[in-house]
Amino acid sequence: MTGAGSHGDVMTSFQFSKTSGLAWRYAGYIFASLIFIEVMILIPSAVFRYQQLREDLIHEAGHLVELAVDHSNVDSSGIERLISDLLGLNGIVGLAIMPSQHDPVISIGDRVQSDFDFSAFDHHGNILDQDGFIEFGITGTTLPEGMKIVVRLDSTPVFGQLLDYIGMVLFLVVIVAAFLTFASLHITQRLFLLPLAELRSGLLDSIAMQEVVFSNEMLSRPDELGSISRQCRILLKRLFDAKGHLAATNKLLSGELAKRNEGLEKLNDDLTRELASRHVVERDLKKARDRAEKASQAKTEFLSAMSHELRTPLNAIIGFAQILENSRKEPLSERQEKCVRQIRIGGEHLLGLIAGLLDLSKIEAGQIDLEMEPIWPSEVFKEVLELMRSVAQEKEIILEGKRRTDKRILADRDHLKQVMVNLIGNAIKYNRQGGRVEFGCLEEPTGTVCLFVSDTGYGIEEHEIQTIFEPFSRLPNHRETIEGTGIGLTIVRKLVTEMGGEIRCESLVGQGTTFWMDFPVYDLLPKLGKPVYNGHSFKEEHHIEANSGLVLYIEDNPANIALVEMALAEIPDVALVSAPDAEMGIELAKSIKPDLILMDINLPGENGFLAKARLWADEETRAIPVVAISASAMEDDIQLGHDAGFKSYLTKPLDVVRLTDLIRHELQ
Repeated sequence: MTGAGSHGDVMTSFQFSKTSGLAWRYAGYIFASLIFIEVMILIPSAVFRYQQLREDLIHEAGHLVELAVDHSNVDSSGIERLISDLLGLNGIVGLAIMPSQHDPVISIGDRVQSDFDFSAFDHHGNILDQDGFIEFGITGTTLPEGMKIVVRLDSTPVFGQLLDYIGMVLFLVVIVAAFLTFASLHITQRLFLLPLAELRSGLLDSIAMQEVVFSNEMLSRPDELGSISRQCRILLKRLFDAKGHLAATNKLLSGELAKRNEGLEKLNDDLTRELASRHVVERDLKKARDRAEKASQAKTEFLSAMSHELRTPLNAIIGFAQILENSRKEPLSERQEKCVRQIRIGGEHLLGLIAGLLDLSKIEAGQIDLEMEPIWPSEVFKEVLELMRSVAQEKEIILEGKRRTDKRILADRDHLKQVMVNLIGNAIKYNRQGGRVEFGCLEEPTGTVCLFVSDTGYGIEEHEIQTIFEPFSRLPNHRETIEGTGIGLTIVRKLVTEMGGEIRCESLVGQGTTFWMDFPVYDLLPKLGKPVYNGHSFKEEHHIEANSGLVLYIEDNPANIALVEMALAEIPDVALVSAPDAEMGIELAKSIKPDLILMDINLPGENGFLAKARLWADEETRAIPVVAISASAMEDDIQLGHDAGFKSYLTKPLDVVRLTDLIRHELQ
């Protein structure tokens, strides 16, 4: 059984060596190495063998010549016959007997060299190798003193014997190298290559069958291959377990992904329908806007042309009326003076009406230029007081300015003065004889400066307060007794709004009226972010500090914006920028690149879902996290928000603590 097993192993080894490229490469390396070693040994051996054969040839030929000379007669004829008989023996092809440094006395066969240095001879001294021949001299024979023998040998037999020797050695080297190669290959295969092949087969079978199939023989080996097999078994087991877990996870994720895709498809269908309807609405709105713009442009051009045409005759009417009133050479009668005064007052009223209409038309057409700058309201109050003091004195009205804060606001100085003059003028005009008008400013806890104009006049009915800012709206009680254009308050509200403020009115009938105007405190603007005032430029830029977080709040309700501003005031180094609609919010997001966006869902025009989709579709804003804020608190609404990709979904009324914690977390 052992023999059979050994034979089987040998056959297996041979079979493996036939098919294994690694085995043949290994055998080739061993064989080449052995051949190289033997050749390196053969070279000095061949050189030594050549020298030995050469010396043997010289020694035998020299000994033969010496014997022949020693047993011959001394006369020259006998020596010549003798050396003639030596030609052809032991490779001798030429002999010569010569005195030192003279031409040969006797020369037989090939001619020998005649200029030997016989002084260097020491028996077989001064041996010459030349073109396959060997020449050497012999001294110490029975020849007369001073006579030497030079022998010329053919060394070709030496090379033949050397080649035979080299061939025999090379043959033996190849035989030994081949034997050693196959012996080492057999041992290596048994110890390494066959176990490696078995390990490889086990790995391939395990991968194909998805289970560990290593043999017990491989696993129980005490050497490194056994250790590798055991480690491979552990690795494969972990790999198969991980693959099974991955398959289960993929199945679970596939189900979740299918649900998510279904929700997204539904959302996409809703968005598509809404976008389609929005496109129709936008198209209709664009047509209406184009018509309105054309009408507004036509109105502006008409008013501008009419203003020019009316100002020319009004200039003559008012000018001549003033000349007649002030003429000293030809003074008017009292009746004429009264008539001329009415002409002048009527002309000035008409001129004011034209100027007001032009201002209103410019504001509505967006042609008004605002130069926003930080200003102290008290500076404007001083100028207004100088302008309006004489007007108040004419009606015996007490005019008093009060300053209750030194905070700056961001506004257009000239237009703010125009607003104050208009409001104070109305307060004087609609006041009682000997009444009082106060104006000034005070700081509110909400971070705003409130400008006010208060009078002690007759007051306004509550239902009339809602209409006083409408164009050509005048109070019925004063329509006949007090002159006015009915557009002053309209211009005031539009200017205040354009400058980023808000105006409101409070009144008690019989006690008076107060107009309030709220503007953001300029010194807080860097903390709350840079407000946007309908595209108007600033004289002074305000930059948010580099280490501060920037939050964009897209919300149309000022009360909600104020709430978030107050909440963010508790977080250091966080700036807030707000936008009233989705369009402006998206433009702001592209320009200022906020760290976080708070998005109201129920926005005017484009809702929060559409705005989120547009932000995600744009490479510039895709990475900005967006938090939804909505009054829709149903579970389906919240899930729809998460499906739309919102980072979080907060419901109103807002939990301020949760909001601030969320903002802190996102800005870390």
